[in-house]
Amino acid sequence: MRDVILVSDAHVHPGFGNVKPFFSMLEGLAQRDCDVFFLGDIFELWIGIKRYEKSYHHQFLEWCRAEKARRQLGFIEGNHEFFVVERHRSAFSWSDCARYVDASRDLCLVHGDLVNPEDRAYLRFRRLTKNPLMRELVRFLPFGPRLADRLKKKLKTTNQSFRIHFPESHILNALQQCAQSALIMGHFHRPFSRNQDGGQVWVAPAWLDGGLVTRISVMQGKTTFVSGPWAQILASLPLLPDGP
Repeated sequence: MRDVILVSDAHVHPGFGNVKPFFSMLEGLAQRDCDVFFLGDIFELWIGIKRYEKSYHHQFLEWCRAEKARRQLGFIEGNHEFFVVERHRSAFSWSDCARYVDASRDLCLVHGDLVNPEDRAYLRFRRLTKNPLMRELVRFLPFGPRLADRLKKKLKTTNQSFRIHFPESHILNALQQCAQSALIMGHFHRPFSRNQDGGQVWVAPAWLDGGLVTRISVMQGKTTFVSGPWAQILASLPLLPDGP
């Protein structure tokens, strides 16, 4: 079974100067024999409606369409992505707005933004923004983008304490409720792992923080995780048979 490279919370945006490094990583991934799972917040903002998509969104989709013919390529929406799965499902081997179970590896993958039930400000924000009415407002009305922008700015001020607080107890509770042997998430920009009652949880580091990715290996029923800079992790993987 192939290893998986997990990419989470890249927050790619020209203003952060990380567009070119991100696509350099994708070029490297294309040469390696691995599956690739994107765990959300890959872009700082991605509204999956034609009038709001940028050239780097299209470039990413082109890469995904090409690579899914050679590997399993998964995508989970984060809290910085809206209506992407609905519009671009065909670009990925699998995709979901909230949760995906990889039965062959006995993994449950989520972005992580729904783990903390006490973060009521964010959960309200999600209900307000990720629904058919908001999709139509953003699609057709000229003030749609301004409305979404105001909601995001309001969110930053209303749940600041929850962004700082790491909800370890809620993460472990999610692990207890998980039917798979491993629960994997991102979102928190803080690496964390724990083995508990025969299961394990892995909170992936953010790619934004130094280009960090996670390599997932499953061998004889045991799952291992290794994180590090993407160039270092990719160098440890075999090349595809048709690679250079």
